[in-house]
Amino acid sequence: MSHMSEGDEAKGLPVQELAGRLNGADSIDLRGDYLNPGRGKVFTARGSILRSGSRAAVTRMELRNEDRSLMAVGTGTCSVG
Repeated sequence: MSHMSEGDEAKGLPVQELAGRLNGADSIDLRGDYLNPGRGKVFTARGSILRSGSRAAVTRMELRNEDRSLMAVGTGTCSVG
């Protein structure tokens, strides 16, 4: 028997739909960890939804420089719905 987690529900959805789910969401918890000095000229941020339920969503973020060195990571929990 296969079990699908609530985070799997969000996988494959268009970015606009995911953003709509989080639009107006209230932050429950935010955490940022700075791992290296912010050295570089070009930075790339990437975010993903780890879990999206009917009441809360958990997200993860990464910030890297042009050398792909990890500068910072963060997690956020937001109330939804």
